[in-house]
Amino acid sequence: MGQSRYTNGKSNSVANKSQRSMEAIVQVWVDGSCLNNGINNANSAVGIYYGPEDQRNFSSKLSGDKQTNNRAELLAVLYVLCTNLVTTNLKIYTDSQYSIKCLTEYHCRWQLNGWTTSKGGAVESVSIIKYSLGLTTSI
Repeated sequence: MGQSRYTNGKSNSVANKSQRSMEAIVQVWVDGSCLNNGINNANSAVGIYYGPEDQRNFSSKLSGDKQTNNRAELLAVLYVLCTNLVTTNLKIYTDSQYSIKCLTEYHCRWQLNGWTTSKGGAVESVSIIKYSLGLTTSI
């Protein structure tokens, strides 16, 4: 199994699926955004950037009832994980401290608490977090 690490975009990596691989490192930058965050007419989108002129670069408006900045940030990370299933040396860069902490710290407590927050509420975007964790730990 590969080891996963998440940090912010200012450091060297967000997710490192395998540190033992001789395969070239695939680096990708992700971002999520939401206009009118937290209100009914919110609109969110994701952006994925591998590099100049790279055909894997991607951006898209998100659909669905739940439109938040945090959800968009998490979905951007999940998109990259899903589209790089055979990549063994992947680094994802993000400026989202929330995404980083969800996938490195918060999930441990949430799992122990039955996926509830310290205030007793349901964890937001739990399905995205669980799916992302499954992809980073099953490599």
